[in-house]
Amino acid sequence: RITEFTYDPDADLTFGAWYRRHQDIFTEDAQMLDDSTRVRPLLHKLDAAAYGKFSNYILPKTQRDITLAEAVSTLMNLFRPQQSLFSQRYACMKLTKNPDDDYITYAGQVNRECEKFKLSQCDENQFKCLIFVSGLQSSEDAFIRLKLLDKIEFEPNCTVQSLTEECKRIINLKQDTQMVESGTPKVHAVEHLSPGRQ
Repeated sequence: RITEFTYDPDADLTFGAWYRRHQDIFTEDAQMLDDSTRVRPLLHKLDAAAYGKFSNYILPKTQRDITLAEAVSTLMNLFRPQQSLFSQRYACMKLTKNPDDDYITYAGQVNRECEKFKLSQCDENQFKCLIFVSGLQSSEDAFIRLKLLDKIEFEPNCTVQSLTEECKRIINLKQDTQMVESGTPKVHAVEHLSPGRQ
């Protein structure tokens, strides 16, 4: 029996997690059926909010116009975790065992968080960048931390060196902004000498 899908990213109820549980029904058990016949039961298992969001998103197409692969891809995109990859990796590194949990439960949590971490896709530079930004705990580093997180999100191949250069660039921009705000550059004026005073 296929359970209804309800999106709740805070409880890790994403379409990806739901689909992993039921994927074989759509790809193996129903493989002899055409796409529209496989898409229909998939969409019937979405709750009203998820179905409404999906059907509005694919307009002007309807569910009859899309393949199973397109439906799954769209649903994965619409109902994915709301955390960035950095957030997921940071949460994984901060994971601790709850004293009330047994070791089997804890092992399951470690496996789940490490899957979110995407260990197989994390190279040495990405891990170093994670450590670099994680160490910026001071409130004075808040703006720099924000900019570095943005850089990591859009440049997955960045390095600690490129993050360091970005820090220097941001500090220089802050200093330039303060100089403009104060209205006085940090350069001493040269007095104009009249021809007779040389």
